Amino acid sequence: MALWTEHHIIVYLNDISHYRLKVNRCIICNMIFAISDVHGCYDELMALYKQLPINPKKDQLIILGDHIDRGPKSKQVVNQLIKWKAKYPHWQFLYGNHEDLMLDALVYGGRIYNSFDLWYQQGGRETFFSYVPKSLTRYEKSIVQIKDVIPVEHLEFLMTLPRYYETEDYIFVHGGLKPGLKPEENDPQDLIWVRDEFIDSDYDWGKKVIFGHSADGRGNYNWKRFGMKYIPFEPIIRDNKIGIDTACCYPSSKKLTCLQLPDEKFYFEKSRGL
Repeated sequence: MALWTEHHIIVYLNDISHYRLKVNRCIICNMIFAISDVHGCYDELMALYKQLPINPKKDQLIILGDHIDRGPKSKQVVNQLIKWKAKYPHWQFLYGNHEDLMLDALVYGGRIYNSFDLWYQQGGRETFFSYVPKSLTRYEKSIVQIKDVIPVEHLEFLMTLPRYYETEDYIFVHGGLKPGLKPEENDPQDLIWVRDEFIDSDYDWGKKVIFGHSADGRGNYNWKRFGMKYIPFEPIIRDNKIGIDTACCYPSSKKLTCLQLPDEKFYFEKSRGL
């Protein structure tokens, strides 16, 4: 297992490729299946995937970022994404704010958030422990360092993820878009962090926007849709956008959601909790 070293850190600090806004198009795809905010919930991801009527060679799976943190199996999730990407290059996995927090803490020396604890306390601890080998003794587990257990291949993979992805009919992004701006005109940080300004906007980006990041924990975004009732943790459905973060991970532990396009059909997998 290759581990990251001072040399790798220097290389990463001089490489800002993970900030670039990549636009790719899949011309062979029949259906698209979008998932978001897996957050280390590997078991739920694989169970949800088994529900899908997906032809992996002709259809496309898109996961909208926040693959890691909070849930117990971030290592397994990243391993699975790497395997899928190697087998199905037309599938797309995006970059979320938790990937940004992790890389900033471990690789970029805090140049964005200036804090290791910000990542560690928002689910980084669980990510770290998912990489710690179970075979270690209690003493070895007490002294092991993060840089000793996270493979450089995983960091490199996360760094290459694009911040948004477009097809002819849809824009896929983790956080959202600023009203009035094309995807490529947005600040890279807004693409992974923006919330209410985007969700509350009725701006037409020319394509429906599929996003994650914001779980409707109080039902505030959907109350009109449910006849003035506040029903929490359901997909956010608007004319110009659909949000599919339904809080699978701790502390809410609700469900993982997949959106099938263009049918706009939903599949759900209940959270197993911690």
